[in-house]
Formats: sequence, C-alpha cells, structure tokens
Amino acid sequence: MESLSSFCTCSDKLIILDEKRDQYYLPDAELEAILRNAMSEGLVPQDVRPALNDVGLLQLIDGVPRLRMPVEICVPGASLLESDAAIAPPANIFEVGALVLKSNMFLRALPFAARLKHLRARKARLKQSSPSPALSALALSFLKARRRIPIEPVCLADSLAMLDFLWRRGHVPQFIIGVRLNPFTAHCWVQTDELLLNEAVDFATAFTPIQAI
Repeated sequence: MESLSSFCTCSDKLIILDEKRDQYYLPDAELEAILRNAMSEGLVPQDVRPALNDVGLLQLIDGVPRLRMPVEICVPGASLLESDAAIAPPANIFEVGALVLKSNMFLRALPFAARLKHLRARKARLKQSSPSPALSALALSFLKARRRIPIEPVCLADSLAMLDFLWRRGHVPQFIIGVRLNPFTAHCWVQTDELLLNEAVDFATAFTPIQAI
C-alpha cells in the first residue's frame, strides 16, 4: 500500500502524478468522484479502497487506510532572484559544475520514482532547518556560480544540484513540483517556508504544488 502517487486541484481539475510511471494525468469521472468524496469526508469507504490503491493514492496511517491528501506548502512571498545578489560571492564554480553534472547523470540513470525515493531517504537522514541568512547567502552563491557554467539550465537538474549543495552544508529546504493547465506544464523549484531559492514569485505561484519533498 506504499503510495506512489500524489494529486492536486488545478483550475478546478484534479491532476494525478503517478511517480512509478512518470506520468501526469486527469482521472476519469468515476475516480474523480471517489477522490472528491474522500477529500470532503476524510474517510475512505472500504468499497473504494481498491480503486485508490490501484492508482497509488491509498496509504496506511496508524493502521487505517487513508487517502494521500494534496500537499500543503507555504505560499511563496519572496524570492532570492529578486533580492540583492551582491551580498553573496559566487560559490566554487568547480563544485557547482560537478553538482550540476552529477544531477544530470542522476536523472538519466534512475527512473522518476527511484529519484524521488532517493531524495526522501536522503532528506530523512538530515536535521530539519529554518530559513536563515546563512541559507540565503549560500543559495545566492550557488546561483551566481551556476550562471558561469556553460550547461543549459533545466529546472529539475538545477533544483537537485542546489539541494545537494545546501544539504551538504546542513540546510534542508523543500523540493517542490508544481503543475498548471492550458497548456499543461510541470515545473519544480527549491523553497524554504515562503522564500523561493531558485525561482521568481510570479512564475512559481502560477503553478499548483503536486509534490513536496
């Protein structure tokens, strides 16, 4: 009953992220009704548990089958991209370049579900931290070094590289995956509380979070 999916409500539509299949999709009418009822009632009737289990949205909490509810994160209110970047010197360009290459290789080597499982396992071993001037300065130094590296920016690889950089220094921000419709687009970024570390507020808030690690 390990949950391998998550979902969110985006523009009044339900969107499911199937981690195992690396796929986003809209549920059919029957599954949508089951999800909406489970969200409103807070309980999962026995007759619909197989349907939720089949799509990876059923999990055990204290031995009771429950719906895996949509993620909740702080609404972004500020971004390092919109701050005074002059306060932080660039990080070591060789370290940042190595981390970007490592994250690109990591993405090619592992399927999507395995990548997220690896992130969860690694983060679970770290002590949670709160936003601090030290974290902001480190993230800014990463961004300044990243701009000097001649590798095409990709949100997923760059977010993973920033996570790696910050985790090595004892900071544990969140990795967020968001979606939007018309047209469908998925995006990811790094965030700590309401502070965005590698995305602008206006752009990130155009997406609805569907997964957070």
